[in-house]
Amino acid sequence: MERNSPRGRIALMRAIADGRLEPTKAFADEMYFCLGCLACMTACPAGVNYAELFEHARAEAEQSGALNSPRRNFIRSFMLRWLFMNSGRLHMAGRA
Repeated sequence: MERNSPRGRIALMRAIADGRLEPTKAFADEMYFCLGCLACMTACPAGVNYAELFEHARAEAEQSGALNSPRRNFIRSFMLRWLFMNSGRLHMAGRA
């Protein structure tokens, strides 16, 4: 399957939605390899709403726990508590 293109990612998302595939780490990684710039959406001759599909696919990847790892969870938790919960630190990080 050509998963490294918008068409391939759409096919992958459809297979997950239809229950033909389980959300795996490979699926989650593929959803995060895409920048989400949506340039493909403006160029799509079929008019596929890639933004909506993409948003649901990333949510599925998160909910399935396919990306869970102690390191990722620690970094995410640390950033949420240390940086984003302190306006002074967040402001300073924004200036950098």
